[in-house]
Amino acid sequence: MWVKLIKWYRKAVKGVLWVPDDRTWFRKAGDQGFDYAQTDLGFLYVRGRVVRDNKEAVGWLRKAADQGDAGAQNDLGEAYRDGAGVIQDYVQAVDLFRKAADHGYGKAQYNLGRMYAEGHGVVKNEAQAATWLRKAEERGYADALELLRTPPFLAKLTARYKSAPPSASPGAVWKYRYRGATVYYVPEACCDLMSNLYDADGSLICHPDGGIAGVGDGKCSEFLAERKDGRTLWYDGRLLRPQE
Repeated sequence: MWVKLIKWYRKAVKGVLWVPDDRTWFRKAGDQGFDYAQTDLGFLYVRGRVVRDNKEAVGWLRKAADQGDAGAQNDLGEAYRDGAGVIQDYVQAVDLFRKAADHGYGKAQYNLGRMYAEGHGVVKNEAQAATWLRKAEERGYADALELLRTPPFLAKLTARYKSAPPSASPGAVWKYRYRGATVYYVPEACCDLMSNLYDADGSLICHPDGGIAGVGDGKCSEFLAERKDGRTLWYDGRLLRPQE
């Protein structure tokens, strides 16, 4: 019975199936100590598939993480890194990422490499960053090592966003391939402001969308349709994580 229910809920999380009383049954599975149910219920609260509640999510993720669930350890680490539902604590985040990474969890390996690259919770160490990012690439995180080659202008840009209030944050910065070149797409905080598209050197190419009419400056309106290989380089943990 429980196996069947867990299969339902894994489908629910992926948007394949949704049944009226899924949270109730999922909670019962979690209360019985099923770590994968606890992890997925935490995921539901993080994503807002039920009422979004970071503190509730952290509670369930912690239960699963304490049982050694690598996915929960990583997600709980992200909560500590971003201060979502807990007081921000980079050291605690690194500890959780490391536990999951040691179990071969690719996303945690990427996150741990990123912490080493940025010097958050650990002494900045590019050699360690490269080691973990390489492991993440082997686990399917293509181009993870590109993180070490992030243009300086982008580091300054994200630093500025981090120090700004959430209402002034664009939410995320994306990297894409566009017409054979690497570009960086940065939406603005509000719908009446135009987004920005930068080349690899930090020069502004155009404003793809946004503005009063929602179409940017009209110089690269085809960007949204032609962009490829998107990757979120940075997102504001104070806001809902964007979908890649």
